[in-house]
Amino acid sequence: MSLFNENPKSIFINIKELLALAVTDRHHTFHTPVYSTNSINK
Repeated sequence: MSLFNENPKSIFINIKELLALAVTDRHHTFHTPVYSTNSINK
């Protein structure tokens, strides 16, 4: 978690980027349980 030792605003930006990457990378949906459960419910 040393990558996120920054100010809170940049932390939220990093989370947004990680979520965007997880959405585009369908092979690693387990990184974002929210999206994986949504895909199961569809």
